Amino acid sequence: MKIAIFSVVIIVLGLLVWFVNHKKKLEGTPEERLLRHYQKQIQNYTPINLPDDAPVVDRFIKNLKDLATRLNKCKPFVQIAVDLWRISEEGDRPLLVLVMGEFKTGKSTFINTLLGSDVLIADAAPATAVTTMLKYGEHPAVELHYRDGHTEAWSYEKLGEITAEGDETKRKLRESLDYVELTYPNDLLKQINLVDTPGLNVHNESHIRNTENFQHKADVVLWIFNAARSVTQTELREIKALGERLKPFAIVNRIDNIDDEEETVEEVLSNVKHRLGNSVQGIFGLSALQAQKAIQSNNNEQLQESGWAYFLEQLEEHFLSCSEDLKLKALTEKAACVAESFKLKLGEMKRAAEVRDKSFGSQDEAEKELRDSIDTLDELHKLMLEVDKNEQSAGKSLAQLETQRENVTTVDNTDLLNKTVNNLLNVIIPLLRVKEFFSEVLSKATDKEQMEITAFIDDIGMLDGEIDQQVGYYKQWWQQYQELDTEVADLKSEEEQVCILQHDYENSGLFGGEPIFDFSGRRERLNNAVSSYNQHVENLQQRVKEHWWRFLAISKDTYAKDHEIKKLAGKVDAFFLREKKDVEMQLKSIQQDFKREQAKQLELKQNIQLGEEMLTELQQEIPA
Repeated sequence: MKIAIFSVVIIVLGLLVWFVNHKKKLEGTPEERLLRHYQKQIQNYTPINLPDDAPVVDRFIKNLKDLATRLNKCKPFVQIAVDLWRISEEGDRPLLVLVMGEFKTGKSTFINTLLGSDVLIADAAPATAVTTMLKYGEHPAVELHYRDGHTEAWSYEKLGEITAEGDETKRKLRESLDYVELTYPNDLLKQINLVDTPGLNVHNESHIRNTENFQHKADVVLWIFNAARSVTQTELREIKALGERLKPFAIVNRIDNIDDEEETVEEVLSNVKHRLGNSVQGIFGLSALQAQKAIQSNNNEQLQESGWAYFLEQLEEHFLSCSEDLKLKALTEKAACVAESFKLKLGEMKRAAEVRDKSFGSQDEAEKELRDSIDTLDELHKLMLEVDKNEQSAGKSLAQLETQRENVTTVDNTDLLNKTVNNLLNVIIPLLRVKEFFSEVLSKATDKEQMEITAFIDDIGMLDGEIDQQVGYYKQWWQQYQELDTEVADLKSEEEQVCILQHDYENSGLFGGEPIFDFSGRRERLNNAVSSYNQHVENLQQRVKEHWWRFLAISKDTYAKDHEIKKLAGKVDAFFLREKKDVEMQLKSIQQDFKREQAKQLELKQNIQLGEEMLTELQQEIPA
């Protein structure tokens, strides 16, 4: 009983595992699910009308959404539609400021100081485990954004379990996340959204992936450096990888740790500036931790020393006062990148259309080749019918020889003999044409066909050799036949001599007519001549009859070979009919493929035309 229950449990667990895996397979990868998530959003979008005096940013966002809606209906441009939609979503929120840098540079402390509260965990270890976006809200709240697009509410009090590296129990959950959205009641977040990223020099694939993902969404990048160490090659490489659009502002943090006796703050900033060159937009030196302590203790002098007051002035000047212009600039630059991808996509589609156009020529050649094969097989089928017809004619000729063999007395049957020989020998001729055809196609045939074709060629060659032997017999017989024909001519001369002797005898009498007494020996000579002639005729008739029978024997032997050829022709013909059926199916398949390809080509060209029109629209939306 226990064994049975255990078996049932094992089966149920196995089915459950299969169901879960099957469900995941049907749902696809996180990227595929994310794509469907955005497609659904686009499909559910209802276009809105904006007033004439609507801000430029709002109009630009609306046009992007409208264009994404139209592109989403065209399968090749779904990804372009999603990219435009995501840009429009990014335009609907405040300026997105991405805070980047290696670990232990104080990114989280910098954000906490900026917000005037310990919102994020700040630690000496690489504490930030997931990308965290902070936006304004009346009450603190946390929402998890997964890589496949779905979201989940999370307890604000348990934020550290997700965002900090220390909690290993949440590692798998963190790796499935795209980012954590933290809503917080701070007036600065009404103007900008802040994004805290994991340190890029921590070798963690999910950290790198999520940070790079947010680079595409960012409007402005602040790169935090540690004043205690020089700019590394890794930092320089990552900054250059951001490109011109996201050229960052450099913030050299922890300037309070600089030993003035060894190097001044100005010298440190100068060295950093020299190292970075034109890869950044500007450089600020500050101490976020010192500023935080100064704010808490209301120490204005310490706040000035920290460089924080100057930074806030620059923040207002460079970001807050012109956030709408920065937002529009970022949106247009992002849209320009999508337009460039769109252009490349259209280029790929045009090249594919050109390749397909060329392939249609090959398609015509393939169809012609198959039609020629069908015509050839039809011709060979007719040859096989000819073999059957010739074999029947040979049989009739042989039957005629059979009926005449007992009554043959002369050799005056040349026409019948020639007809019989031709009918018998003509049976092999069509099969020799088939042998030539087989030799041509042997190299293109499958292994199975090659075996069958090789057997046919061998059989035809053997029968061809046997017929050649029969032809030799006919030649020998024909030579003897010609000798008999000479003897027949001689016999006719002898018959003429007998007739002369008979005429002389019948007119040798005294008064004409036959003589009463034959004193000249004419009667005896006539009788001897007649006897000799009759003997010659009898001998010749016997030899003609024997010769005729020999011809009949050779012809019967030839006909037996013809019958073998007819059977072989039947097998060959069946092979041809199978081949023809296969070729016809190939032709039909090619024609169907051709129609499908033509339909795809038409659809492709229509999509290209539609894409070019929408690309033009997109490019017109982007300010020069």
